Amino acid sequence: MRPRRSTGLVSLLAGALAAACGGEPRGPCEPTPPPGELGSICGFENPEDVAWVPAAGLLLVSQMRHTGEGAGGSLAALALGLAGEPIAPPRRLWPPAPAAAAGEASTHALVGDPGCTHPPQAARFAPHGLAAGAPGPDGAIPIAVVGHGEREAVELFALRGAGETAALRWTGCVPLPANAVGDDVWLAADGEIWVTNYQPALTGLRGLYYTVAGGLGLPTGEVLRWRPGGAPASLSRASSAPAIGWEADPNTRGPNPNGLVLAPGGATLGVAFTSARAVAIRPLAPGGDAARDIGVGGYPDGLLWSSRATLLVPVHTSALGFLRCRFGALPCTSPWKLMEIDPTRGVASERFAHDGSRIGAVSSVAEVGNRLYFGSVFDDRIGVWIEP
Repeated sequence: MRPRRSTGLVSLLAGALAAACGGEPRGPCEPTPPPGELGSICGFENPEDVAWVPAAGLLLVSQMRHTGEGAGGSLAALALGLAGEPIAPPRRLWPPAPAAAAGEASTHALVGDPGCTHPPQAARFAPHGLAAGAPGPDGAIPIAVVGHGEREAVELFALRGAGETAALRWTGCVPLPANAVGDDVWLAADGEIWVTNYQPALTGLRGLYYTVAGGLGLPTGEVLRWRPGGAPASLSRASSAPAIGWEADPNTRGPNPNGLVLAPGGATLGVAFTSARAVAIRPLAPGGDAARDIGVGGYPDGLLWSSRATLLVPVHTSALGFLRCRFGALPCTSPWKLMEIDPTRGVASERFAHDGSRIGAVSSVAEVGNRLYFGSVFDDRIGVWIEP
C-alpha cells in the first residue's frame, strides 16, 4: 500500500493521533523462529518490497524513502544459505559509494529509454516495487525498480555475483507517462516491463481527489506495459500526453492497482486492487485462468506466485492502524494477514493473521524453500516464517 501525503487539517489530526498512539520499542529480532511462528530480521529501513533472486542467493529489499525524509532510499540485500537461512547481515547494494558511482552511467551501454542517460540522485532516490528477471547470456541478472523522487520511472539495474560478492549497477530507466504514479513492477523474459499505475497524482488537491475517488471504489489507474524497441518516452512530465512506448490494459482498470504478478509462462495476470479489497485475475493468453475478482477481506498489497501455483498476498486489516504508522506512530503495529488464492477456483483462504506486534504493515512476501520473508512499509525489520 502506497504511503500518501496529506494536507491541512488531515495532517494535524493524523499527527495528533500518531503522537498519542506511539508504541513501546520492540524486543530483539529472531531470524530463526520456531516453525509456524513469526520471526524477524533487523537492520532495514522501510523495507517495502522483497524479491528472492535464486541465481544470486540473495533476498533483494527495496528500502523506501517516505515523503518528508531528508535522505534517499536504497536497495539492500540479504544473503541466504542453501536452506534459505540468513548467512550474513543485510547490506546496501545501491546507491553505491561515491567513488564507485562516479562515471557509472557513462562507462556502460544503457538499456531502456535512450533519453535516460544518468542514474537518479542518491539523496532523492525513492525505490518502491521491485522485480528480478532471468540471468542473461553474460550472467547478469536484470532488476527493475519503480522509482519516485527525482523522476517517476522504472529504474533498471544489472546484478552480478552472488551472496556477499554481489554488486548492483544502474543500467538505464524508462520514464512513466505524465499521469502515472507507479507502484509495483514485473520484468518479463523478453524485456517487457509491466507496472501498476496506482493513481495519476498523490499530492495537492489533485492527489486528494484521486485518493478519495479510490476510497469510494472509483477507478484510478491500470496496468501499463512497455515493450523494448519502441519509440523513446520523454523524460519531461509536464505534458498530459502519455509517454510513447507505454500502453494501458483496459481490462485492468480499477481503484488503486497495487501488487502485480504474471504467472509462469505469462498466461495469467494478477493485480491487487487495494481500495476494492480484492485481487483481480486476468487471462492474457490461451490457457490462462478465467477472469475473476476475488475478495480478500482487507486491503491487498504485493503479490507472489507461489511454488504451489497459488497467489500469496499480504492484506492490511486496519486502515486506521496503517494511517497511524504513516504519520509516525512507531514502531508500526498495523495488523495484517496472509491470504492464499487459488486462481483456478477463485477461492481465497487465510494462511495466518498477525496483530503487528512483531512486524507491522506487511506489504510483500517472498518464498525461499520452506521459508516466507515479508517486507514492511514502515518498519526497521523484515519478517520470516518457517513452514511447520
